[in-house]
Amino acid sequence: MCADQGAGGRGTHRHSRRAALRPRRRSPRAGSWFFDETAGGGIVLDQMIHDLDQALWLAGDVSQVYAVQGPPSIDGIVPAQVTAHVVLTHTSGALSRIQGTWGAKGMAFRTSADIAGTDGVLAIDSAIDTAVVVDLPASGDADGYLPPAAHAESPYTTQLREFAEAFAGGSLPRVTAADGIRAVALAEAAAESIRTGLAIDVDLAAFVEFETVGVNA
Repeated sequence: MCADQGAGGRGTHRHSRRAALRPRRRSPRAGSWFFDETAGGGIVLDQMIHDLDQALWLAGDVSQVYAVQGPPSIDGIVPAQVTAHVVLTHTSGALSRIQGTWGAKGMAFRTSADIAGTDGVLAIDSAIDTAVVVDLPASGDADGYLPPAAHAESPYTTQLREFAEAFAGGSLPRVTAADGIRAVALAEAAAESIRTGLAIDVDLAAFVEFETVGVNA
């Protein structure tokens, strides 16, 4: 179900949620550079940028971004436990609402989404749509910052293979440099909205495709 006509009709509304244990152990601890918005980017650029990227893929270009965060950052330092909400207004008229959370100890990584279209609603939830459920006492070494390992091939492996094949003379990767830049532009607009309390207009048409040096040269 996308901005273009699909199985669920034309997409009109998307709500996604992503929650994870606040970064610890293998990631920087509270008070380090990771929680400094000028160095680590905060929850929007660290975690929610993936959902912003998906929103672009599913619903197309964005014209306006509005975001809030609670608790607020103090002197540019993001709280260790925090939730942010981002609302994207797409040029197609569709809306995407994205929620991201860095939670307390014991929170498992979880992502879910509801996508409403003209002909129906599609809902997914990583806590429900799983072939294996583990219900054991929490381990002191548990870390829900990253998604749990899956039986399918890692998307990181798939991505790296496409880049390797492209540099070896194969087809261009499905994800381009411009895709990454557009997602960063949305994340930066969301961060500006959180700081100012204003809705931020964006023009993603300004970001064109880039020639990749060394690929298919």
